Amino acid sequence: MQALLAASSTGVSDSAENISFPATFAFGTATSAYQIEGGWQEGGRGLSIWDAFAHAPGKVKTGETGDVAADHYHRWRSDVQLMAQMRLRYYRFSISWSRVLPNGYGAVNEEGVRFYSMLIDELIAHGIHPVVTLYHWDLPLVLQVEHDGWLSEATASAFVQYAAFCFARFGDRVKHWITLNEPAVHAVYGHARGEHAPGRRSRPNREPYVAGHHMLLAHAYTVARYRKEFATKQAGLISIALNSDWREPASESAADVLAAQRSMEFNLGWFADPLYTGDYPPSMRSRLGTRLPTFTAEQRGYIANSTDFFALQHYASMLVSARPESEPLPEGSFYADEAARYHSLPGARKNVLGWDVAPFGIYRLVKWVQRRYRPTGGIVITENGFPLREESAEEARYDLERICYLKQYLVQLARAMQEGVVVRGYFVWTLLDNFEWAEGTAARFGLLHVDFATQRRSAKGSAAFFARLSETHSFRYHAAECNATVPVNAAFSQEAMQLQLIINRTAELRAQSGRSTSASVRSAIMARASRLVTLADMQARHTAENGLFRATRSWLAKAAKMRTFDAAAADKAFGEPSTAAAEPLRRAAQDLEEEVRQIENELAGSLAGGGEIGVGEAEMAVAPMIGEDEELPGVVPGVVPAEEDATREFGRLQTAVIEVL
Repeated sequence: MQALLAASSTGVSDSAENISFPATFAFGTATSAYQIEGGWQEGGRGLSIWDAFAHAPGKVKTGETGDVAADHYHRWRSDVQLMAQMRLRYYRFSISWSRVLPNGYGAVNEEGVRFYSMLIDELIAHGIHPVVTLYHWDLPLVLQVEHDGWLSEATASAFVQYAAFCFARFGDRVKHWITLNEPAVHAVYGHARGEHAPGRRSRPNREPYVAGHHMLLAHAYTVARYRKEFATKQAGLISIALNSDWREPASESAADVLAAQRSMEFNLGWFADPLYTGDYPPSMRSRLGTRLPTFTAEQRGYIANSTDFFALQHYASMLVSARPESEPLPEGSFYADEAARYHSLPGARKNVLGWDVAPFGIYRLVKWVQRRYRPTGGIVITENGFPLREESAEEARYDLERICYLKQYLVQLARAMQEGVVVRGYFVWTLLDNFEWAEGTAARFGLLHVDFATQRRSAKGSAAFFARLSETHSFRYHAAECNATVPVNAAFSQEAMQLQLIINRTAELRAQSGRSTSASVRSAIMARASRLVTLADMQARHTAENGLFRATRSWLAKAAKMRTFDAAAADKAFGEPSTAAAEPLRRAAQDLEEEVRQIENELAGSLAGGGEIGVGEAEMAVAPMIGEDEELPGVVPGVVPAEEDATREFGRLQTAVIEVL
C-alpha cells in the first residue's frame, strides 16, 4: 500500500525556481505627466486636451480630474528619494508638452523647463537613469482647437519642433527617449470610441487611421532630426512605445488562425510594420483601401528603421475567432474591418478592469515580435502592471496578487530570453497610484500607495519585491505562493487506472458471487470518479493558463465524460444478482470493501492540505500520461492493458485484491 501511495502522491512539489536576469538588464518603473503631476494651472502650464476632457461631465467614471492627481509637481523631490530607497536604476516619465510650450509651439515656459531640469538632475544625483517620454496623450489644447490635433499634419510638425527643443535642453543628461506612448490606443480611444481625449467618435473607421498616420510621421521626422543633430553628440537612443495584447486563435481552424494573425497586424502591426518595413501590413491595406493613408517614398525612407530598440507594452491576452459574414458589425464601426471576434481566455483570472491575466501571453508576444521584426537593440518592456482596488494603505501593503502577476510575467519573459529572444529591460506600470484616465483613481497600479486626500505615500509589498529585484536581478518563484495551477495529468492517469482496476475486480467478484455491489464499494467508486472530474477540470485550467487550448478542450471533454459516470450508470453496470454468494465469497467481498476504504482514507489524508494538487516537473516527465484519444475508465471485464506496464505502481493493490478473491 505504501508503494501505491508514493506513486500516486498528489501533493504540490516543493521545488522552487530561481529566476535571474543579466546584470545589464534594466529594471525600472514608469509614470506619465498628466496622471501624477497635478499643478494643472501652476508654473505657467498651458491646458491640454485631457484637462478639457476630464472636466467635461461624465467623461471620467469617478468624476475626478488630473488637476491634483498624485501632486508630483510639488512632491517630486521626495518621490525621487522614495525611488532611491527602492534602489531603482531607471525611471521613465513623460514631459507635459503644454508645461514647456503652453500653446504647443512658440513661447517657451522657462518655469516648466526648470521643473523637468531639476527632476532630471535629482534622478541622476541618486543614480537613477531618466527615460523620457515626449508625448503621453496630453496634447496642448491649442493644437486641438486650431488644427484638430492629430488629424492634421501641422500637429506632427509642431511635435518635431517641441521634441527638438527637449533634445536641446535635456539631451545632455537624458540618454533614452520615447517619442510617443501607445499611439494605437490614443488613436482608437480618442478618435473612434470617444472614451479618451479628445473624445471624437463621428468617423470611427476613418479618423483613427489619419491620427495614427500623423503620429507615425511625427515619430519618423523626430527621429531623423535627433539622429542628424543630437544623437552623436549626446550618445542617446530613441524609440516609440507600442502596446499590444496577445491574440490567440480560438481554435485550430484556418479561419481562426488567420483571424488571430490579422488581429495582431491590425493592432501591433499597424504601427510596428511601418517602423520596420516602411509601410502598413498588407492585410490592412487590402481591407481598408483608400481609408488607410499612404506614405510617400520619402516618408517611407524616414519611417523605416526609425527605432533603436523595440519599446513594447503589454498587460493582457484574448482569444480571437473569425467573424462570420452573417454577423457583421454595424457599418462604420472601427472594428468591422478586422473581421474578428474577441473572447475571454478559458479559465483565466481577470483583473479589476476585466482584462484576462495570462502570463503566457507576454512570452508569445515577444516571440512574435522577435520573429517578425528582429529589432535592432532588442526589446524593452516599457510597461507591464496590475491594477487593484485598494481602499487603504493597510490593505495595499499586502498586494500579493500584484507581486504574483509581476513574478509570473517575468518568469515567462525569462523563458523567452532563454530561447533566444533579446529583451533588455522591464518597466513596471507604475511607480505611484495615479489618475488612471477614464477610470479615475479607482484602479490602482502603483507600487506605492497614494492617499489622495492627504497625498501620503506608503510602500506596498510589491515595492519591496521590486526593490529586491532591482538590486539582485533575481527572485524565487514557487507556483504555490501565487495559487497558480500545477500540472495534474500524472495524478489523473494514476487515479484513472486505479479506478479501472477496482471496477474490473468488483465486476469480476460480482460475476463469481452473483452478489450485488455493496453501497460502500459503489460509493468509493463514485467518489473516485468525482475526483477524476476535479483533476480533469484542474488540468484544463492549468493548460488554459499556459495557452495550451487544444489540450484544454481535451481535458474539458474528459471532465464532461466523467460527469456522466453517475450512480445510475453504476447501478446499470453492476446490476442486481439473481443468486446468493457462498460464504467465502461474501467474506472476500467484505475484504474488498475494507481494502477500498483504506485506499480512500489514505488518499484523503494526502489531500488534507487543501489547495491545488499536482506533481513537479521531474515527476511529470516520467509519470504515466493519459493521451488525448485514450479512453477513460469504464466497466469492462478482465485486466486493463495499462496494468502490465504499471506493475510497480499498482502491484500492491493487485496483490491485495487477488488475495481476497
